[in-house]
Amino acid sequence: MLWGKGYAWNPVGFINPPKDPDDPTLSLEGNTFAGVDLIKSFTAGGLANIGLTAMLLPVIEDWTNADFGDDGDLNAALKLYLLWHDTDLDFICYDGPSQPLSLGFDFARNLAENIEVHGELAYRRDVAHVVIDADGPSTASREDQVSYLIGMRYLNALDTTFIAEYYHNGNGYDRDEMKAFFTYQEAAFDRWQITGDSASMQRASRLAGPVYQQRNMGEDYFYLKISQKEPFDILYFTPWITSMVNLQDFSFNLQPGLTWTPVTNLEFNCRVGIPVGPSRTEFGEKPDAWRPEAWVRYYF
Repeated sequence: MLWGKGYAWNPVGFINPPKDPDDPTLSLEGNTFAGVDLIKSFTAGGLANIGLTAMLLPVIEDWTNADFGDDGDLNAALKLYLLWHDTDLDFICYDGPSQPLSLGFDFARNLAENIEVHGELAYRRDVAHVVIDADGPSTASREDQVSYLIGMRYLNALDTTFIAEYYHNGNGYDRDEMKAFFTYQEAAFDRWQITGDSASMQRASRLAGPVYQQRNMGEDYFYLKISQKEPFDILYFTPWITSMVNLQDFSFNLQPGLTWTPVTNLEFNCRVGIPVGPSRTEFGEKPDAWRPEAWVRYYF
């Protein structure tokens, strides 16, 4: 299940497997659920379609849905879909014994045959939020979190596609909080270098692991992807470039790449990730100066 209309992020995708914003179209592992879809179409009026999806997601040891709570939990998700005046609308609710009550809304609409706009709004109630200070102590609190996304797609006459999105992460960290975290990490590493005692590094890893190692841990992001279909009449060839900017510390990741599909079901890909930013920023603290990747996919 992939709920939400966003390309790089889906704040309303409470039951989605987490996307990789570096490769949002990558196939993802699914979940185990039981559900029902009820769909009704109308021939008159502004409402063309209505759909209701109800799902149960059980947690059974490590066998299924382990990321959704403790063994024996039974989580529930509900989505109401409306096609109203050519606008796709979703209203989403998700809850479970060890999950925060989560409410979401998304929309998508074609303004013209080559322009689409979309957005998402998510609310999660009573969520744990931990902040690590520069000296090491952590502050834990519980808060209601709001995340949202707004984006668009545009296709011009040259077959160039532009995808742009702004994302606010309600569970993210602002510039000062991230700077304090990196300062704490550096101090723990320096103590290990000087004393040889790994306890400080182990403690830093234990504190940081579940909190700061999100896919994108900042508060505000801008995403842009530009792709060109079959330039110079090279069939089934698409070069592209993406950029993801942390709008709090203005570090960013630049990623050019290309995709070529010479025959059906055979795909060649390559890309280069280039994180840019000063120290104590999200992308400036990446362990690699640049990261080339190449892979082949065969579908059967």
